Amino acid sequence: ESHFNQVQDRGEALVMDRHPATKTVEAYTNAMQTQWSWLLQLSMCLETHMRHAASYHQFYERGRECEHWLNSQTEKMNTYFNREHVTLDDGERYLREIQSVRDDMAHYQNQIDQLVSDSRDVVPLKVRGQRQTRPRRVTALCAYKQLSMSIAKGEECIMLDNFQKTKWNIRNSNGMEGLVPAVCFLIPPPDEEAIGYANLIKRQLEELKRLWTDRQRQLKKHMIFATIKIVKSWDINQFR
Repeated sequence: ESHFNQVQDRGEALVMDRHPATKTVEAYTNAMQTQWSWLLQLSMCLETHMRHAASYHQFYERGRECEHWLNSQTEKMNTYFNREHVTLDDGERYLREIQSVRDDMAHYQNQIDQLVSDSRDVVPLKVRGQRQTRPRRVTALCAYKQLSMSIAKGEECIMLDNFQKTKWNIRNSNGMEGLVPAVCFLIPPPDEEAIGYANLIKRQLEELKRLWTDRQRQLKKHMIFATIKIVKSWDINQFR
């Protein structure tokens, strides 16, 4: 940027000094300014895409963390807490441990609820690389102007096709059509895949809750039977 500013300042000085090649210098400096403005706009577009990409990956990282915990606890419910018989001492320990899982579930309930809410704002990044067979709404991240096409920043347009990876066939709000660099556009939410993923995790949590209730009830029943067994083993002297 500093080098560009130096060249621009030098060009303006030559024009002010009425250099013999003033018109040529002006033409070059104007062209440089146009290209520089375009590069700044492209940089802004790339920053926006990078920000959405980071949010996209963070969303799925959070989802995988929740999934891992749900799977591990479901496995624990089906093995460690799935007891046919328990002693009173073991039963009390299992009940304390299973209550601890219930406390953790409250934490993950908040995490998963937030995940479901955030899923509605996830940008469908995968769609950018998939060939589209139908028109799709897109939003311009920067202004774009050519002889046969003019688009304003924030303008809602229609992507007619993305058969070319770097340029999309776009129809602007005035009905004008043309090829425009794909980097200039954002495919807005929702991302159906992200929404489906979050809802799947929520269903897994609901299934874990059901399983937890069954195992806790089962442990309490085993403790009742263990207590009856102990009482039945007492003789008359122990009742005195």
